[in-house]
Amino acid sequence: MKSLLKSKAGFTLIEAMILAAMLSIIIVTFSSYTFQRARQLKMATEKKQLSQVQTAIKSAAGQTEAVTQTEELQYQVLPTPTP
Repeated sequence: MKSLLKSKAGFTLIEAMILAAMLSIIIVTFSSYTFQRARQLKMATEKKQLSQVQTAIKSAAGQTEAVTQTEELQYQVLPTPTP
């Protein structure tokens, strides 16, 4: 009777080592996936920000050209129509 209770008292060293190995494999796999996903999200955010900066630069350049064209129109001498 004592031998039955003693054998079911807890984990053996081998069982504990196998459990630790399995848990470490699961943790490494999950953390690798998590870091990869975080890197992808960061890259997507940076691409969006760069696109916004590019749009702002194009918009500012377009406004500069529009202002320049307006100034040219103000000072442009139109030919007088001949009757």
